[in-house]
Amino acid sequence: MPRPLVHAATCTGLAVVAYALTRRRDVVPSIYATGLFVDADHLVDFSIYKTTKQRRGILPLHGWEHATLGWVLAARSSWHPVVLFAALSYTIHLTLDQIFNYPAQWPGYFLTFRALNGFNRQGFDVQGGQMHHWFELPPWQWL
Repeated sequence: MPRPLVHAATCTGLAVVAYALTRRRDVVPSIYATGLFVDADHLVDFSIYKTTKQRRGILPLHGWEHATLGWVLAARSSWHPVVLFAALSYTIHLTLDQIFNYPAQWPGYFLTFRALNGFNRQGFDVQGGQMHHWFELPPWQWL
C-alpha cells in the first residue's frame, strides 16, 4: 500500500515538473495539500478504531467524487495551474491507493459507495483488514 512517504515522493516529483513547466511556486502547496495531506482523514478512522475498536472506512477526503469535482473546477478556472495541478495530484493519489489497496473492489474509493454501505470496511476491504495492520500503530509509525 502506498505509505505517506510514497505519496510525498510522488508529490515532490510532480511539484518539480509543475514548477519547471509553470515557474510558479504557488502550485507546490496545492500539490502537497491534495496529494499528501488528504491522508489526514485516516486520523478520523484511526480515532474511531481506538475508541470503539470498529474498523470503519469513512475516509471523508478519499473519493472519486472529489477528483471529478477537482477536474470540473480546473476546467472552470480555465486550467489555472494551481487548480490543474491540485486536481492532478489528487487523482494520482487516489490512483495509487486504488491500484495498491483495493484493485478488485474499485467502488471502495467512492465516498457514496462507502456511505451506502454504512462506512463498513467489510464492504470493500477484500483482505479482511490484514493489509492495514499498520492501522493499529500510532500515527507517527505509519511512515
